[in-house]
Amino acid sequence: GAVSLNVIAQTPPGAIPVGPLMAYPEIEVGYKRDSNIAIQPDATRRADNIFSVKPSVRLEAKDGVNVYDIGYRGEYLRYDKQTTDNIENHDVTGNGNITFDARNNLKLRAQYSDRFDPRGTLNIIATPTPNQYHQSLLNGLYTYGAEDAQGRIELAAGYYGKHYLNNRPDTSVLDHSRAEYGGTFLWRVQPKTYATFNLRQYRYDYKDSASTLDSKDTFALVGAR
Repeated sequence: GAVSLNVIAQTPPGAIPVGPLMAYPEIEVGYKRDSNIAIQPDATRRADNIFSVKPSVRLEAKDGVNVYDIGYRGEYLRYDKQTTDNIENHDVTGNGNITFDARNNLKLRAQYSDRFDPRGTLNIIATPTPNQYHQSLLNGLYTYGAEDAQGRIELAAGYYGKHYLNNRPDTSVLDHSRAEYGGTFLWRVQPKTYATFNLRQYRYDYKDSASTLDSKDTFALVGAR
C-alpha cells in the first residue's frame, strides 16, 4: 500500500507511468461546417461538414535535471461529401533539455511531419486534391550564464526543409529549405527583468532552378524579457 501511494504522489497530473517514463495521452474530437472548402469564387464554391479526430501522446524521461521527450500528434479530417479532400496529418517530435552545470544549458528540438495543405490554401493554381508534403525541423539553443547572472548569452541555430509529394510540377516551385542562426545578449536590469540585444539571420533556398525566391533576412532587435 505504501509503495502504491508513493507512485501516485509522484505522478504528474495527466500522466500515466510507463516503466521509467511518463506518458501524456490526449484526444480531441471536433466538427465544423465549412461554407467554402476549397476557397473558390461564390459561383463555384462548395460547402461541407468536416469531422476531425486529433490523438496525441508524449513520452517524457528525466535523468537528474535533464529532461527528454518524444511525441506524436495526428490529425484526421473526414469530409461528409467531398471525400477526396480527406486528409491525415502526422507529426513526430523530440526534445532535449540538457543542463551541463549552473552556467551551461542546451535545448534541442527535432520534428518530422507528413502533412497536407487543403485545396485553395497555396499561392499556386488550383489543384484537384490536397497537397501532401514532408517537413523536417531541427534547432538548438545554447545558453551560457547562470540564472541569477548579471549577463547571459544565447546562441541559436536551426534547419527547416519542406518538400511536396503530389500535384507536381505545380507544387515543386514551393520546395525549399531554410537555415537560421543568431545570438542574444541579455543584461539584467531588475531582479526578474533583462534587456535583450538580438541578431539573427534566415537564409531561404528554393529547389526549383528557375525560382527567383532565394533570399536572406537579417534582424537586429532590442527588447526586454
